[in-house]
Parts: sequence; structure tokens; C-alpha cells
Amino acid sequence: MTYLVATGTAVPAHRYAQAELAAFMIEAHGFSGQRAARSLRLLYEKTRIRYRHSVLPDFGPNGKKELFEAGALPLVEDRMHIYQREVLPLALSAAQQCVAHFHQQQGPLDLQEITHLITVSCTGQHAPGLEITLAEA
Repeated sequence: MTYLVATGTAVPAHRYAQAELAAFMIEAHGFSGQRAARSLRLLYEKTRIRYRHSVLPDFGPNGKKELFEAGALPLVEDRMHIYQREVLPLALSAAQQCVAHFHQQQGPLDLQEITHLITVSCTGQHAPGLEITLAEA
């Protein structure tokens, strides 16, 4: 039998309102004043998501542009480089939260007793795998 005994979550530091992200993407894609701008804005509204988090400071009105340079959309390679740089600290934070939650509920935990790690990310991929990097860390 396998049991899920604890979970942990972590979100990136930068928080953006959905409307703010829609405006950014409309400008980034050059959709201002077009039907596409209205469609994209509507798409962002209909998700009913209020806020999103990112490791990037790019999306705010005064944000430093790390990935989205003026007039150019980012390459997947550039996005994955940032993902690989940022994912382990977030995963470690979630894992530490998970262990602390277990400790509160069940008592001390010998990390060698952990048999499975499950990670979920909607952002990118990491090879050979975030689970391996996290277990080593």
C-alpha cells in the first residue's frame, strides 16, 4: 500500500493580477487596438484566475525585463534556462514545508524513509528530472 502522508507547495515571489498579464501579453504580441486584443483580454478574464505567480519580474509596469525584451518573444531555450535556475529552490521550499507538516502531524521523519517524490510544475521541464535533483539536494 502507498500512502500520501504530506504535501508542500511553493510559489514564485512575483505576483501579477490576471488583467495586468493580459495587458502585458497584448503589448508583447502587438495586439493593441485589434480584435485579437479583445479576444485575448476576454480569454484572460474567463479563466476566473485572479493572480498568477512567476519567477520573472518582467510583467509588472516597472519590471526588469529578464526574458521579454522589447520587440522579441523569448525562445524556449531561454525559458528553460531560467526554469532550471529557479525550479530547485522552489522545490526545496515545498519539500521542507512537506517535511515540517509531516513532523507536526506524525513526529520526526528520517529522510531516508521517503520512498517517493512527486513534483508538479506547469512551467517547464528539467532533465534528467526535478525529482532526481531534489532528492540529491
